Amino acid sequence: MAQAAAMKTPEEQVKDLEKYAATGDLANMMQGIGDLHEKWNTLGPDTQDEVKKLEAIFLSLLKARANKGAAG
Repeated sequence: MAQAAAMKTPEEQVKDLEKYAATGDLANMMQGIGDLHEKWNTLGPDTQDEVKKLEAIFLSLLKARANKGAAG
């Protein structure tokens, strides 16, 4: 994934993260967030804000899955 991510613009990577969030694909979200954090200082403020929002969604999904696993 890291090689494919290197070929995409940060904006394309954010769009991918949005798709992963919609499908609940935590593994790809985690990888995508990590890739974007590696180039954090090169991202514009709007892109950084979007990544922060998607990271919050990721953490919420992760927490929900953990709670569901603990309950079930």
